[in-house]
Amino acid sequence: MKNLISTMVLSFKAFFDIEGKIISKEGAGRFSLTVAGRFFYGVVDYSIAAGLGAMVFWMNAKNISSKDIYLATFLYDFLAAAGFYWLSDKTGYDITLGKSFRRVVDVMRQRGFYGKLSGWLLALVVSLKAIIWEGPEVICFLFQKELKSRQKIWISLFVLSAVQGIFGAWLYTKGYELWERYGAGYLRMESDLWVPILGVCFFIIVFVFAGMIKEFFRLMIWLWRKLV
Repeated sequence: MKNLISTMVLSFKAFFDIEGKIISKEGAGRFSLTVAGRFFYGVVDYSIAAGLGAMVFWMNAKNISSKDIYLATFLYDFLAAAGFYWLSDKTGYDITLGKSFRRVVDVMRQRGFYGKLSGWLLALVVSLKAIIWEGPEVICFLFQKELKSRQKIWISLFVLSAVQGIFGAWLYTKGYELWERYGAGYLRMESDLWVPILGVCFFIIVFVFAGMIKEFFRLMIWLWRKLV
């Protein structure tokens, strides 16, 4: 139990890059800065995701080919990821929290076999979440030690954006197809301006649904702890 508490404290300090006492002026400052940066990143990232939904819906409405939709999504994702990486790299402050999670992974890896297992499991979860939702820039900061050179980082951003583009193009195209199948017959839009708005609305639905799933798993974990 003491080992678990010690690991949690060290992980907390590593995540917020706090040295010394947690309850201190420096600790409070680090905590506030990290929260503020994460809030900014979240707002901009969600806005970008909503914009992608608007773009893909509009391209589907114009009967643009699946290949061109994917290429546009890939380029969109790459530019967004490159922008976030460039901003974080230039300012020296990682708003993506990729470096923060890596510090936690490194702390866990020093805590024996189960610590190593937990650390790499955390890295896997963060990576999967990033490639599906947030963006490749998180992964590049998470594995910056392994990538080492800027060339490898930019190549990784390019390749991972191509992978993320597959999911984004598929998700919003399926959303448009659902609208065409179940919604268009009940609500006719006179102007094409409504199509991007529908894309944004679909993003909101996905966002809320993902939040519900997240809370469901949190509830299951809480119940499991209570029962065990």
